[in-house]
Amino acid sequence: MAGTLQLWYWSQFLDHYPDQAFASQLQGTLQHGVKLGYNGPLHNHTWLEVNNLPVDLDNIQHLCHKIKTRLQEGCLCLITAPGDVQLVCSPVGVVPKPHLDKRQTIYHLSHPWKPGSCLPSVNDGIHSSFVTIHYESLDTIMDFICEHPSASLWKADLKDAFRHVIVAKSDVRLMGIQFDRQHYQECALAFGGHSSPFLSNLFAEFLHWLTSFAMQSVVLLSIVLSNMAHYLDDFFGASDISNPAIPIQMLSLALAALGFNHSNMRARMDAPKSESKWNKRHNRTT
Repeated sequence: MAGTLQLWYWSQFLDHYPDQAFASQLQGTLQHGVKLGYNGPLHNHTWLEVNNLPVDLDNIQHLCHKIKTRLQEGCLCLITAPGDVQLVCSPVGVVPKPHLDKRQTIYHLSHPWKPGSCLPSVNDGIHSSFVTIHYESLDTIMDFICEHPSASLWKADLKDAFRHVIVAKSDVRLMGIQFDRQHYQECALAFGGHSSPFLSNLFAEFLHWLTSFAMQSVVLLSIVLSNMAHYLDDFFGASDISNPAIPIQMLSLALAALGFNHSNMRARMDAPKSESKWNKRHNRTT
Protein backbone atom coordinates (compact mmCIF):
# COMPACT_ATOMS: atom_id res chain seq x y z
CA MET A 1 0.00 0.00 0.00
CA ALA A 2 1.33 3.43 -0.95
CA GLY A 3 1.08 6.52 1.19
CA THR A 4 2.80 9.85 1.53
CA LEU A 5 2.89 9.84 5.36
CA GLN A 6 6.01 7.80 6.07
CA LEU A 7 7.41 7.14 9.55
CA TRP A 8 10.87 8.38 8.66
CA TYR A 9 9.37 11.82 7.94
CA TRP A 10 7.63 11.89 11.32
CA SER A 11 10.23 10.20 13.55
CA GLN A 12 12.37 13.34 13.93
CA PHE A 13 9.35 15.15 15.44
CA LEU A 14 7.53 12.38 17.35
CA ASP A 15 10.17 12.28 20.11
CA HIS A 16 9.45 15.93 20.91
CA TYR A 17 5.67 15.62 21.16
CA PRO A 18 4.48 16.36 24.73
CA ASP A 19 2.16 13.31 24.90
CA GLN A 20 4.43 10.35 24.25
CA ALA A 21 1.57 7.83 24.54
CA PHE A 22 -0.15 9.59 21.65
CA ALA A 23 3.16 9.75 19.77
CA SER A 24 3.54 5.97 20.12
CA GLN A 25 0.00 5.50 18.80
CA LEU A 26 0.83 7.60 15.76
CA GLN A 27 4.04 5.67 15.22
CA GLY A 28 2.06 2.41 15.14
CA THR A 29 -0.46 3.76 12.64
CA LEU A 30 2.32 5.07 10.40
CA GLN A 31 3.97 1.64 10.42
CA HIS A 32 0.90 -0.57 10.10
CA GLY A 33 -2.02 1.64 9.04
CA VAL A 34 -5.09 2.64 11.03
CA LYS A 35 -7.74 0.26 12.31
CA LEU A 36 -11.27 1.32 11.37
CA GLY A 37 -12.67 0.39 14.77
CA TYR A 38 -14.91 -2.27 13.23
CA ASN A 39 -16.09 -5.24 15.30
CA GLY A 40 -18.92 -7.18 13.71
CA PRO A 41 -20.02 -10.18 11.65
CA LEU A 42 -18.50 -8.92 8.38
CA HIS A 43 -15.13 -10.06 9.69
CA ASN A 44 -16.15 -13.55 8.55
CA HIS A 45 -18.23 -12.80 5.45
CA THR A 46 -17.79 -11.85 1.83
CA TRP A 47 -20.16 -9.25 0.40
CA LEU A 48 -19.80 -8.46 -3.29
CA GLU A 49 -23.16 -7.70 -4.88
CA VAL A 50 -24.29 -4.14 -4.16
CA ASN A 51 -26.12 -1.49 -6.15
CA ASN A 52 -24.14 1.71 -6.50
CA LEU A 53 -25.72 5.09 -5.86
CA PRO A 54 -27.49 6.66 -8.86
CA VAL A 55 -25.09 8.66 -11.05
CA ASP A 56 -25.42 10.59 -14.29
CA LEU A 57 -22.94 10.58 -17.18
CA ASP A 58 -20.79 13.36 -15.67
CA ASN A 59 -20.54 11.49 -12.38
CA ILE A 60 -19.65 8.25 -14.19
CA GLN A 61 -16.79 10.10 -15.86
CA HIS A 62 -15.78 11.48 -12.47
CA LEU A 63 -15.67 7.97 -11.00
CA CYS A 64 -13.68 6.63 -13.94
CA HIS A 65 -11.13 9.41 -13.52
CA LYS A 66 -10.89 8.95 -9.74
CA ILE A 67 -10.49 5.18 -10.00
CA LYS A 68 -7.74 5.56 -12.60
CA THR A 69 -5.96 8.16 -10.47
CA ARG A 70 -6.23 6.10 -7.28
CA LEU A 71 -4.89 3.02 -9.05
CA GLN A 72 -1.90 5.02 -10.25
CA GLU A 73 -1.30 6.32 -6.72
CA GLY A 74 -1.32 2.77 -5.38
CA CYS A 75 -4.07 3.54 -2.86
CA LEU A 76 -6.73 1.58 -4.76
CA CYS A 77 -6.19 -2.04 -5.78
CA LEU A 78 -7.93 -4.07 -8.47
CA ILE A 79 -9.12 -7.34 -6.91
CA THR A 80 -9.40 -10.12 -9.47
CA ALA A 81 -10.48 -12.78 -6.95
CA PRO A 82 -12.65 -10.90 -4.40
CA GLY A 83 -13.94 -14.10 -2.84
CA ASP A 84 -10.43 -15.21 -1.92
CA VAL A 85 -9.83 -12.08 0.18
CA GLN A 86 -13.40 -12.02 1.54
CA LEU A 87 -13.94 -8.56 0.11
CA VAL A 88 -16.82 -6.53 1.57
CA CYS A 89 -18.25 -4.09 -0.96
CA SER A 90 -20.32 -0.98 -0.28
CA PRO A 91 -22.10 1.24 -2.81
CA VAL A 92 -20.02 4.02 -4.35
CA GLY A 93 -21.39 7.31 -5.61
CA VAL A 94 -20.75 10.99 -6.17
CA VAL A 95 -22.07 13.98 -4.22
CA PRO A 96 -21.52 17.71 -4.83
CA LYS A 97 -19.22 19.58 -2.47
CA PRO A 98 -21.07 22.32 -0.54
CA HIS A 99 -20.52 25.81 -1.98
CA LEU A 100 -18.07 24.46 -4.58
CA ASP A 101 -18.46 23.49 -8.20
CA LYS A 102 -16.77 20.16 -7.53
CA ARG A 103 -17.70 16.55 -6.84
CA GLN A 104 -16.83 14.24 -3.95
CA THR A 105 -16.57 10.46 -4.25
CA ILE A 106 -18.48 8.78 -1.42
CA TYR A 107 -18.33 5.20 -0.18
CA HIS A 108 -21.74 4.36 1.30
CA LEU A 109 -20.38 2.37 4.24
CA SER A 110 -23.75 2.75 6.02
CA HIS A 111 -25.42 0.39 3.52
CA PRO A 112 -27.59 -1.48 4.27
CA TRP A 113 -29.22 0.72 6.87
CA LYS A 114 -32.70 -0.82 6.91
CA PRO A 115 -33.65 -2.92 9.96
CA GLY A 116 -33.81 -6.62 9.29
CA SER A 117 -30.96 -6.71 6.76
CA CYS A 118 -29.13 -10.01 6.62
CA LEU A 119 -25.87 -8.31 7.61
CA PRO A 120 -25.33 -4.87 9.15
CA SER A 121 -23.25 -2.23 7.40
CA VAL A 122 -19.56 -1.55 8.00
CA ASN A 123 -20.41 1.71 9.76
CA ASP A 124 -22.90 -0.10 11.99
CA GLY A 125 -20.04 -2.17 13.43
CA ILE A 126 -17.66 0.72 14.16
CA HIS A 127 -17.28 1.38 17.87
CA SER A 128 -18.41 4.76 19.17
CA SER A 129 -14.92 5.46 20.56
CA PHE A 130 -13.72 5.71 16.94
CA VAL A 131 -16.42 8.25 16.08
CA THR A 132 -16.58 10.82 18.90
CA ILE A 133 -14.43 13.95 18.56
CA HIS A 134 -14.22 16.75 21.09
CA TYR A 135 -13.49 19.92 19.15
CA GLU A 136 -11.70 22.83 20.73
CA SER A 137 -13.63 25.99 21.48
CA LEU A 138 -13.27 29.17 19.42
CA ASP A 139 -13.19 31.22 22.62
CA THR A 140 -9.39 31.49 22.64
CA ILE A 141 -9.28 32.93 19.13
CA MET A 142 -12.23 35.22 19.86
CA ASP A 143 -10.47 36.54 22.97
CA PHE A 144 -7.28 37.04 20.95
CA ILE A 145 -9.15 39.09 18.36
CA CYS A 146 -10.78 41.23 21.05
CA GLU A 147 -7.35 41.89 22.58
CA HIS A 148 -5.76 42.54 19.16
CA PRO A 149 -8.41 44.28 16.99
CA SER A 150 -5.87 44.83 14.19
CA ALA A 151 -5.27 41.08 13.82
CA SER A 152 -5.47 39.50 10.38
CA LEU A 153 -7.55 36.37 9.91
CA TRP A 154 -6.36 33.40 7.90
CA LYS A 155 -7.73 30.03 6.84
CA ALA A 156 -6.21 27.05 5.05
CA ASP A 157 -7.66 23.62 4.32
CA LEU A 158 -6.26 20.35 3.07
CA LYS A 159 -7.85 18.86 -0.02
CA ASP A 160 -8.74 15.16 0.23
CA ALA A 161 -7.18 14.87 3.69
CA PHE A 162 -8.58 11.33 4.22
CA ARG A 163 -6.53 10.04 1.30
CA HIS A 164 -3.29 10.53 3.24
CA VAL A 165 -4.21 8.01 5.95
CA ILE A 166 -3.58 4.34 5.07
CA VAL A 167 -5.83 1.60 6.49
CA ALA A 168 -4.33 -1.47 8.19
CA LYS A 169 -4.10 -4.61 6.05
CA SER A 170 -6.50 -6.43 8.38
CA ASP A 171 -9.27 -3.91 7.63
CA VAL A 172 -8.83 -3.00 3.94
CA ARG A 173 -11.07 -5.89 2.89
CA LEU A 174 -13.94 -3.90 4.46
CA MET A 175 -13.28 -1.07 1.98
CA GLY A 176 -14.40 -2.77 -1.22
CA ILE A 177 -16.35 -1.29 -4.13
CA GLN A 178 -17.52 -2.64 -7.49
CA PHE A 179 -17.70 -0.51 -10.61
CA ASP A 180 -18.05 -1.41 -14.29
CA ARG A 181 -17.98 -5.15 -13.45
CA GLN A 182 -14.65 -4.81 -11.62
CA HIS A 183 -13.94 -5.09 -7.90
CA TYR A 184 -11.59 -2.75 -6.07
CA GLN A 185 -10.20 -2.43 -2.57
CA GLU A 186 -9.58 1.03 -1.09
CA CYS A 187 -6.42 1.27 1.00
CA ALA A 188 -6.98 4.69 2.59
CA LEU A 189 -9.71 6.36 4.62
CA ALA A 190 -12.79 7.22 2.57
CA PHE A 191 -15.48 9.87 2.66
CA GLY A 192 -18.49 8.01 4.04
CA GLY A 193 -16.75 6.02 6.79
CA HIS A 194 -17.92 6.79 10.34
CA SER A 195 -14.39 6.60 11.76
CA SER A 196 -12.68 8.53 8.95
CA PRO A 197 -13.00 11.98 10.63
CA PHE A 198 -11.77 10.69 14.00
CA LEU A 199 -8.79 8.84 12.54
CA SER A 200 -7.83 11.65 10.19
CA ASN A 201 -8.03 14.11 13.08
CA LEU A 202 -5.28 12.20 14.94
CA PHE A 203 -2.86 13.26 12.21
CA ALA A 204 -4.32 16.77 12.06
CA GLU A 205 -3.67 17.13 15.81
CA PHE A 206 0.01 16.42 15.29
CA LEU A 207 0.15 18.74 12.29
CA HIS A 208 -1.43 21.45 14.46
CA TRP A 209 1.21 20.94 17.15
CA LEU A 210 4.12 21.04 14.70
CA THR A 211 2.80 24.21 13.06
CA SER A 212 2.34 25.85 16.47
CA PHE A 213 5.87 24.78 17.43
CA ALA A 214 7.23 26.42 14.30
CA MET A 215 5.16 29.53 14.99
CA GLN A 216 6.59 29.77 18.51
CA SER A 217 10.07 29.93 17.00
CA VAL A 218 8.97 32.82 14.81
CA VAL A 219 7.34 34.50 17.82
CA LEU A 220 10.56 34.29 19.82
CA LEU A 221 12.62 35.65 16.95
CA SER A 222 10.45 38.54 15.85
CA ILE A 223 8.16 39.13 18.85
CA VAL A 224 4.93 38.47 16.95
CA LEU A 225 1.56 37.31 18.18
CA SER A 226 -0.58 34.58 16.67
CA ASN A 227 -3.31 32.11 17.57
CA MET A 228 -4.40 29.01 15.66
CA ALA A 229 -7.10 26.33 15.77
CA HIS A 230 -8.27 23.54 13.52
CA TYR A 231 -11.50 21.73 12.71
CA LEU A 232 -10.58 18.40 11.11
CA ASP A 233 -8.73 19.46 7.94
CA ASP A 234 -9.57 23.17 8.22
CA PHE A 235 -6.89 25.30 9.89
CA PHE A 236 -7.58 28.90 10.82
CA GLY A 237 -6.42 31.61 13.15
CA ALA A 238 -5.63 35.24 13.84
CA SER A 239 -2.25 36.96 13.80
CA ASP A 240 -1.23 40.41 14.92
CA ILE A 241 1.95 40.50 12.84
CA SER A 242 3.44 42.62 10.07
CA ASN A 243 3.40 39.68 7.63
CA PRO A 244 0.01 37.93 7.98
CA ALA A 245 1.12 35.14 5.62
CA ILE A 246 3.59 33.74 8.18
CA PRO A 247 1.11 31.27 9.80
CA ILE A 248 0.21 29.81 6.40
CA GLN A 249 3.90 29.60 5.51
CA MET A 250 4.58 27.71 8.76
CA LEU A 251 1.67 25.37 8.04
CA SER A 252 3.01 24.76 4.54
CA LEU A 253 6.46 23.92 5.95
CA ALA A 254 4.93 21.51 8.49
CA LEU A 255 2.92 19.81 5.73
CA ALA A 256 6.05 19.33 3.62
CA ALA A 257 8.06 18.05 6.60
CA LEU A 258 5.45 15.38 7.42
CA GLY A 259 4.89 14.27 3.83
CA PHE A 260 1.44 15.70 3.25
CA ASN A 261 0.65 16.62 -0.33
CA HIS A 262 0.78 20.31 0.46
CA SER A 263 0.23 21.29 -3.17
CA ASN A 264 -3.45 20.58 -2.48
CA MET A 265 -3.61 23.13 0.32
CA ARG A 266 -5.97 26.02 -0.27
CA ALA A 267 -5.34 29.19 1.72
CA ARG A 268 -7.20 32.47 2.17
CA MET A 269 -6.43 35.67 4.04
CA ASP A 270 -9.33 37.75 5.33
CA ALA A 271 -9.34 41.45 6.03
CA PRO A 272 -9.53 42.36 9.71
CA LYS A 273 -12.97 42.83 11.19
CA SER A 274 -13.92 45.21 13.93
CA GLU A 275 -14.26 43.94 17.46
CA SER A 276 -17.99 44.67 17.48
CA LYS A 277 -18.59 42.51 14.40
CA TRP A 278 -16.68 39.61 15.92
CA ASN A 279 -18.62 39.97 19.15
CA LYS A 280 -21.90 39.80 17.23
CA ARG A 281 -20.75 36.68 15.38
CA HIS A 282 -19.55 35.13 18.61
CA ASN A 283 -22.91 35.72 20.26
CA ARG A 284 -24.69 33.98 17.39
CA THR A 285 -22.52 30.86 17.58
CA THR A 286 -22.46 30.23 21.33
